[in-house]
Amino acid sequence: MGLMKIKISDMFDNAAEIVEAESNYNNVIDSRKIKEIVFLRIHRSRRKRVKRQCIAVLIAVLGLSVISAGAKTLLQSAGVIGINKEDVLQSQVGINIDEDKISDYTAEFDLHTDLILSENLYENGIPIAKYIVEVSVDEENKIPECYVDNGAMLIFVGVDNGGWYVDTDTSLQLNFQQKRVDMKGMETAGVLEVGYVYNGRVKWCQVTDNINSNIQLLFEEEGNYYICLRNASSDRIIITNGSINIKKTQEE
Repeated sequence: MGLMKIKISDMFDNAAEIVEAESNYNNVIDSRKIKEIVFLRIHRSRRKRVKRQCIAVLIAVLGLSVISAGAKTLLQSAGVIGINKEDVLQSQVGINIDEDKISDYTAEFDLHTDLILSENLYENGIPIAKYIVEVSVDEENKIPECYVDNGAMLIFVGVDNGGWYVDTDTSLQLNFQQKRVDMKGMETAGVLEVGYVYNGRVKWCQVTDNINSNIQLLFEEEGNYYICLRNASSDRIIITNGSINIKKTQEE
């Protein structure tokens, strides 16, 4: 877990909307570069403000690994949807904060996972995600309905908490539907980075902003792989009707 002090208004000014606006959804997102830009902007904008400001801050943008939704349940930044469904489906509401009363904000990143080596949880000192959770598929390799907030990451594991063993003649087929939970109440797609974890390292392969995604992952080396998703949108994303299956490439 890493702790980083960030001024609330700085984080707001460099929120995830910048990522969406500058990526245009069409190109593969260089997450490391985007993070560097955001944090550089934060450091460059350390200047005194003359007037007292009350700013609306989306809790998801603040880097919190735990948030309260409607004061009913305590939500992590990603996880399986169950009895918390009503809260998960609520849009993330902004809060008013008197900036003069809070000089610094400590963003807490929960990066606990045994699947990624500790030295690979950061890129140039920047966390690869604000929160990481492992989600188990069932015996039919179906992914449970789950959610992921801005900057958070899902790693899918098998029923025995293992990955999927593949060789160079084998691919992994990832299918799922997604929608973002925004304040407009519209079912639109968000932006998700798709990749895999292998030998304790994460590799991002592509970006999808489709409601229905059918993604084939090919591998150059035989081994045990875990598929992962990271939310590059400003809003929470719901994952439904998902599955992961091994497929021989010669079957195509």
